[in-house]
Amino acid sequence: MTTKPTPAPTVRLLETVPEFEDAVQVLCEAFNTDSPHDLINTSVLIALSTSGNYVAGAFLADELAGVLVAWRGPAGRLHSHIAGVHPKHQSLGLGYRLKMHERRWARTRHMSFVDWTFDPLVRRNAYFNLGKLGARVLGYRPNFYGALEDGLNSGDDTDRLLVEWDIRPEHADPRVAEHSSDLVGPLALDPGSWNFEPPPEVTVASPDDSIRLVLTPYDIENLRVERPELVVRWREAVRLGFGSALDAGFTVDGFTVDGCYLLRRP
Repeated sequence: MTTKPTPAPTVRLLETVPEFEDAVQVLCEAFNTDSPHDLINTSVLIALSTSGNYVAGAFLADELAGVLVAWRGPAGRLHSHIAGVHPKHQSLGLGYRLKMHERRWARTRHMSFVDWTFDPLVRRNAYFNLGKLGARVLGYRPNFYGALEDGLNSGDDTDRLLVEWDIRPEHADPRVAEHSSDLVGPLALDPGSWNFEPPPEVTVASPDDSIRLVLTPYDIENLRVERPELVVRWREAVRLGFGSALDAGFTVDGFTVDGCYLLRRP
C-alpha cells in the first residue's frame, strides 16, 4: 500500500472572505485556542489586506496550512505581527516559505527591514529567527503585550525579543550557528536536564567575560502544560540574564545549535 505524497506547498496573498476566515481558524489551531479574541479576526485581516498590507497563506493543494500577517511601518519597514502553521502541517518548512515570500513582497515595495517579536523561551523560534533567517535582536521587552489569553500565552508574562531582519539584497547570509562548548567550554549543566528546580542559573560566561550565554528550556511547549510553575522560574531567570548582560553592554550575536543565546561585548 502506497501513501499519498504531500502536495508541494505554494504561498500567495489571501483574497477571499472564506480564505480570511480559514486563516483565523489556522491561527487558532496553531495557538491552541478556541477564540481568536487575543489573536486577530477576519474583518481585521480583510482591512489590512485592502489597505495594502501583507496577509498571506501557505497552501497544500487547496488547504490553507499556514498564515503570516504583517503591516507597513515607518518608511522602509514592515512589521510582522502574527504567524502560525496548523499543527498537523508543522515540520514541513512552511514557516520558512512564508518568510521568504514576505521578503520578496517587501523588497518589491522598496522595503529594507522586517521586524517582529517572539518569546525568548521558545528555542525553535530563536534558532529559526536568529540562526536560519539571520535577524538581529534590537532589545528585550518584559511583558510586552501584557496578559494574553490566546492559548499559548495564557497565564504567562509576554516577555519578547524585538528583532530586525535586514532584507536588502546586499545583506550577508546568516552565519553558521556555533556550539556552546566551542565558546565557553563544557557547560556545567547537561542540556538534557535544563528543566529543573529551583530557578536555574541560565547565564554562563567565558573566563574573560567577553561572551555570555543565556540558556533556554529544552521544550517550553510541554513545560507550559506539565509544569507551568517551572515556566515562571525560567521566565524570571532568562529575563535576569538578558537584563544584566544588556545593561553591561553586551549585544546578542546569535543562537547556538544546542539552545543558548550568544551575547558578546562589542
